[in-house]
Amino acid sequence: MSIKSLRFPLVTTSFATLALLAAACATEASDTQTGDGDTASTTEALGNTGALGAVADDSFAPIKPAPVGTLTPIDPIGPIGPSVQYPQTPPRVMSRSATGSSIVVNFDRVVTPVELPIAALHVDVLRRNGTTFDKLNVLASASLAPNGRSLTMNLTEPLKSSTAYYTRGNWKRCRTIPIINATTCKTFRAEFGEVIASRTRPAIVNGIFATELTAATASPIFFKAANVGAPRVEKVAVDEPVALAALAPAAGPGTFRVKSMTPIEFSQENTRDLRTVIVEFEGGTLDCANMPLAQSTFQLYSRSPDIATQQLMFHDPQAQDPSNNFAYRGNLRCQEADNRLVFTTPGRLFGDVQYLVEVNAKSKQGDSIHVEKDFYTERPGLRVSATRVENDYGTHDTCDSDGFFGSDNYCDIYVTSAIAGANDPQTGRIPESGDFGGMHYFPTDPTGGVRYMNPFKVLFVSDKPTGVALDAKFLAYDADSTTAWKKVLAVAGTIATSAGAAIATFEPPIGAITAGVGAGLTTISEAIPTNEDDKLGVGGFQFTREDNRWGTTYPGEIVVPITNNAPNRGPVKVFLLVEEFPHPWHLSGPIL
Repeated sequence: MSIKSLRFPLVTTSFATLALLAAACATEASDTQTGDGDTASTTEALGNTGALGAVADDSFAPIKPAPVGTLTPIDPIGPIGPSVQYPQTPPRVMSRSATGSSIVVNFDRVVTPVELPIAALHVDVLRRNGTTFDKLNVLASASLAPNGRSLTMNLTEPLKSSTAYYTRGNWKRCRTIPIINATTCKTFRAEFGEVIASRTRPAIVNGIFATELTAATASPIFFKAANVGAPRVEKVAVDEPVALAALAPAAGPGTFRVKSMTPIEFSQENTRDLRTVIVEFEGGTLDCANMPLAQSTFQLYSRSPDIATQQLMFHDPQAQDPSNNFAYRGNLRCQEADNRLVFTTPGRLFGDVQYLVEVNAKSKQGDSIHVEKDFYTERPGLRVSATRVENDYGTHDTCDSDGFFGSDNYCDIYVTSAIAGANDPQTGRIPESGDFGGMHYFPTDPTGGVRYMNPFKVLFVSDKPTGVALDAKFLAYDADSTTAWKKVLAVAGTIATSAGAAIATFEPPIGAITAGVGAGLTTISEAIPTNEDDKLGVGGFQFTREDNRWGTTYPGEIVVPITNNAPNRGPVKVFLLVEEFPHPWHLSGPIL
């Protein structure tokens, strides 16, 4: 047995114990849901779930990770007293309504201001401005009803048609610790859903003004989960003052209108590989000769405040070579014989994003109409890659010191990963074989204790739509002459499989306010014999939709510390890059 293994004894357990612990933790995780994070240039951990092998409250993933070298605060620890029962699951949005300049959200249970801090609420809108986009917070004030069953958000403007309002906030979850009767609280990001405003505009049918029932135009597919809470997105009608003269057609019978759109308006789960968008008309014949093939006639764009740059697609007459990836934005055809517009997209759409179709069409009978239609894409597949590893472990007496003179202060590091979506476990090893030999503590290492991977090491990849969460575990080791890393990999496989099974149990119903996903496995110690490898640390984190879209919108790299929490022993850092997979089309419109 080596000196190293004596210094850092490992806790061992059997695979049967692993299975039992995983099952127990999966039950704990089943009543939790996803969290959200703030955008940052670099984060030390995304949804950090603590070290494997440590006793931790795995249902609490911090909204903002603590910097390396500091302790994550737990706020507050209350006075010792009688146990208080706190709600353990977030309230569910059962319905939404909007009128004038207010949005009202109704919950399935009583909610207190402590659970739902008013100061943290915001309502985001995204508006196109030429080829750029403006992101605004239009919340003026908010209040909970005295009975705690509804939340009213007052806006700085009346509801505007063709606008999607993204209602957001924080969810504060508290728990009483047994024995000492102390209270711990954690804060998570929460979504209250999206409200799309559509004008109740007079429509002219046979020369008579009629009301367009916009609230009833949603696809039945969209409301398939209405019995378990409100859908994530709801459409409301707004009555904007519009001059009747502006609505009347310039000439003709005034029956020109949209017959159908493909994909169906307001439809969900549309493929990201959508090749064409078709708008078909009736009540008149398209006047293609007087409709330019340009952005003024047709445009398709994403509108999500969670994405830094929006996809903006239209027909540019000066850029119609699809092989020109730096200019081509799509192709538009006006087909009079079929009475339709057909737009060919330039590439793959973002996942889990709302898209708006805007059309200005003319008929040969003299009518001019402006049309706006929405649809949604399915969730994206994901690819998680490691870009580099940094050794912050130790100071003077580190992995391979002789224990007396400290002359060989370096580590031979390798990292094993266990990453899983719902029923999709994958394991990986950094590097692929061998180890990063001779890594000194970073201040004294010739290369700063960093080893780069070129190309990047892919740790997880799937083109299937991801679930609400992707759970990840990392195990760092110092290799010695008796290394048997395949045993480490086998344990990682067990952890990943158990994590996938746990995640599959808490896919939330549509309309639920989202909160922190429980890791479900943070109390499991890896079953590695103490005479095999020295464990330098363990760590875990989760990607969720609310954590910057599964981490895909973090600028730069995500920094994950892997630590054993020993004094004077810093973490081994793994730097990650997360992308939608397959990659979306890149020519975008920036948010200003």
